[in-house]
Amino acid sequence: MSAQSAVKRDRKQLLRESWTQIALPYERDLVPRFLPWTHHTLDAFTGLNLPPHGQVVVPACGPGHELLMLAKALPESVRILGIDLAEGMVEVANQRIEAAGCSERVHAVAGDACSLPTEWQPISGIVSCFGLQQLPEPHRVLTSWVQSLAPGGVLAVCYWPGSVEEAGPWHRMTQLTANKKPLKQDETADWESQIPVLAAAEGADVLVDAIPQYDMKWPNAETFWKVMTEAGPWHARMLHYGQQHMDDLKVEFLRAYPDSSAPLEHAPRARVIIMRRHKKAML
Repeated sequence: MSAQSAVKRDRKQLLRESWTQIALPYERDLVPRFLPWTHHTLDAFTGLNLPPHGQVVVPACGPGHELLMLAKALPESVRILGIDLAEGMVEVANQRIEAAGCSERVHAVAGDACSLPTEWQPISGIVSCFGLQQLPEPHRVLTSWVQSLAPGGVLAVCYWPGSVEEAGPWHRMTQLTANKKPLKQDETADWESQIPVLAAAEGADVLVDAIPQYDMKWPNAETFWKVMTEAGPWHARMLHYGQQHMDDLKVEFLRAYPDSSAPLEHAPRARVIIMRRHKKAML
């Protein structure tokens, strides 16, 4: 196994462990804050015509909120399948599905969302919210997802781009950690700008390319730090570098917020991309 392959394997192991540990805190503290972007993506997706036969698949499904929202919005004949690397997330998702009484048509499994199981095809739609930016080689993942679509199938992706905000707490955390990412892997430079090219190469058209921005509120800066490091994307950093590393970063982060009790509000941006595969593709 090459050194690069080992890094990718270890990164996936780190993400699996991290998101399994924080499945419940993520569901409690971040899912509600991310809902405006999720609704934006799902509203756009469900407003489009899908091929009449095939599954709708949700890679990086997390605790399953998108699965149930899709089940409510789509015809009952549509089967909805989620896949997530973290077993803890899948367990929470299936508990929610069972409680909602829709396990006959909705299900989540543990697995690598970078490439979707061939037995799930034909896939009429793919929806992924907030997972793409964490996956190794996201440009290759997008290519794989488009290739999995049936002719006329639709892919909707919402992810946090390289620049979420020009200022604010998210920007500050990103700047503090920019030069030392956990298990950083090689990626195509500026892959985000290449998305339309990738789509065209795989026989797909970009229908939507939007940067929705919504307000996010916190009781104070320390709460932001606590949630993002104990229930969110920076938890993996703590597992990789240790608690002392995070404590040092916290000191640096809070220097920008001398009033530790002041409410904190900012307006992050996500990127929403929707593609449709050409109807004559794969024929």
